[in-house]
Amino acid sequence: MAYKQRSPIIVGEGGTGATSLTDHGVVVGQDAAALTATAAGTDGQVIVAATLADPAFATLASLGGTVTFTLGANTLNLETGGAIASSFLTDDANSAVPALGVLTVSGGANIGTTSVASTVTIALNGLTDHAVHVGNAAGSLTALAIGATNEVLLGNTAADASWGTVGNAALTNSSVTLNNGNNITVTGSPLSLGGTASFDLTGCTQYAIQVGDATGSLDSLATGTATQIMQSGGAAAIPAWSTATYPATTVQGDVMFSSAANTVVGLVKDTNVTRYISNTGAASNPAWAQIELTNGVVGILPVASGGSGFATTTAYAVLCGGTTATNPFQPIAGVGTATQVLTSNGAGALPTFQDAGGGGLSWSESTGTTQALAVGTGYITNNVAQVVCTLPDTAALGSVIRICGKGAGGWRISQNAGESIIWDEGTSTTGGVGGYLASSDDHDAVEILCTVADTTWTVISSKGNITVV
Repeated sequence: MAYKQRSPIIVGEGGTGATSLTDHGVVVGQDAAALTATAAGTDGQVIVAATLADPAFATLASLGGTVTFTLGANTLNLETGGAIASSFLTDDANSAVPALGVLTVSGGANIGTTSVASTVTIALNGLTDHAVHVGNAAGSLTALAIGATNEVLLGNTAADASWGTVGNAALTNSSVTLNNGNNITVTGSPLSLGGTASFDLTGCTQYAIQVGDATGSLDSLATGTATQIMQSGGAAAIPAWSTATYPATTVQGDVMFSSAANTVVGLVKDTNVTRYISNTGAASNPAWAQIELTNGVVGILPVASGGSGFATTTAYAVLCGGTTATNPFQPIAGVGTATQVLTSNGAGALPTFQDAGGGGLSWSESTGTTQALAVGTGYITNNVAQVVCTLPDTAALGSVIRICGKGAGGWRISQNAGESIIWDEGTSTTGGVGGYLASSDDHDAVEILCTVADTTWTVISSKGNITVV
């Protein structure tokens, strides 16, 4: 008979009924249906069955955490958290062995047990609230009757104790001896129950302050006199009353001072404003006073405070304001001579005393070889050598200077930095210290006018052949 092979071969003919199965899976039967395979397991997993369902690979776990699983390829290692006791020693020197993993914990006399889940609780039982419990022959506890207020527990030979009261007369060794101590005297010792003793402080002086000493006793200090105060003696020293006396009372504003040796008194405040303490009282004691300007102050009062800014002045000299609103006053040079008048030299310059005649100029003869020129002045140069005359650093607009030669040497007008002299429309001296005017004859003369304050002068009249450099 010919046989025709089916593909796949069904289970009923001894085949699997499947054309392929999961690699590394476990084959599972399905009655007459084709075999199936589980999913492949991972390291250390095991096949776990399921009711009316296919088994499957699963990883074992310990819900209580008491077993540790170590997974590996085709291996599974199980370890408990510690050694599990196989028996338990009891107080009677016997051992209790768990039966089928169960250990029974039973209570005893006045001992009960309860359990919840994995916890066993052991507690006393059969006790009376507020009662004292004593042992009995059965090995359990007996509750005594509850005592009344102020009763004491009294022992009974070969019987349970009981509550009761005891009179003083029934007690022995019921007294205590009280001894005297430093500065303490005891009366009524020995003291029995119900008795009375008194303690008295001794060795103290009336009205005296008591201080402790190194022996633990009290020392009485000498009594102070009225208005003395107690002062510390510092470390390791006894305090003492002050030698000085102090006011018993003070009022607001009082100032303390010594009116005599070791006598402190109060200076009552002066209710007037701007009063100061000075040594103007009797015997140079402090007293309230106002400042005496003639002898009570030192230093120089500045202009900003109503002063002049300097301590001394030149007799009869005229004072002018300072270079700023608060700078010290300035005395002018010299006090002038009879008939001279005080003449302004313009802004930024002090006035000077000048002769009233000659167009407001005062004349002087220069017999040396140098001459510092001043505004409002005429100069007659008289030297066999040239007289070098130097312009002033400061000069107000409109200031005039005149120079007239007399000596054979003639004269020259020298300049400071930034100064120049205008001769005419197109001719001026070189600016600064290099420029000058000079006479060429011993009787040449020139008059110059300040046309720009401090820096520029203009020739307004001349005589002779003047050299302009």
